Amino acid sequence: MSLKIKHLGRKVDPQTVKAERCDAVVATGASFIIPQIKGAKRADGRLADNVLTPLNVLDNVPVGERVVVYGANAIGLETAVDLKERGKQVIVVEPTPGPVQDMYGFISWFCVVMQQLQEHGIEVKGSRIIKEIRPEEVVLDAANTAPPPDQIREGAIVVIDEERVPTDTVILAVGRQPNKSLADQLVGLVPEVYSIGDCCQPGLAFRATHDGARIGREI
Repeated sequence: MSLKIKHLGRKVDPQTVKAERCDAVVATGASFIIPQIKGAKRADGRLADNVLTPLNVLDNVPVGERVVVYGANAIGLETAVDLKERGKQVIVVEPTPGPVQDMYGFISWFCVVMQQLQEHGIEVKGSRIIKEIRPEEVVLDAANTAPPPDQIREGAIVVIDEERVPTDTVILAVGRQPNKSLADQLVGLVPEVYSIGDCCQPGLAFRATHDGARIGREI
């Protein structure tokens, strides 16, 4: 089997793939979910200057001294540990009661992730949401404190359990969503479309490698 590498360093659209007249293996990965939080974005839709994702941290984008990581899942906690080891002050905020075991197995989660969390003394504020992001602080509220606006009776008193946390940088790590757009657009344009890795379901790197090997053997 011969291998040709084409369009390297270029953004590929459906028509470019169609012109190759062959099956398509799509590995477009996943994107971090950006929750609807007041102050998280600028007017032009881009993230605010003090808001990052874990990918930005991996790319060594400058991070302030006081950091709030939003999301106590595997990626959020690993990001928190990384920043703590860099000497940052780190707090993790999680809407559910505590850390969420979403990707790793039992041994890796409790013997590695949770142990590192404890060793570094990283605080996890469970059952809390970020209500607003401001230039030098975040406003937290209790998860599910108030009923939906349309269910609040006129004149009723709604108790808000707000907390202000001084913050230089907020890391949004509430989860990832598959980038399925290209794969969906290719259906009907090429003979077969195979999706592998995070564009199917976000997970660990070995799963993406397994997917690639399996599809490679099939075709």
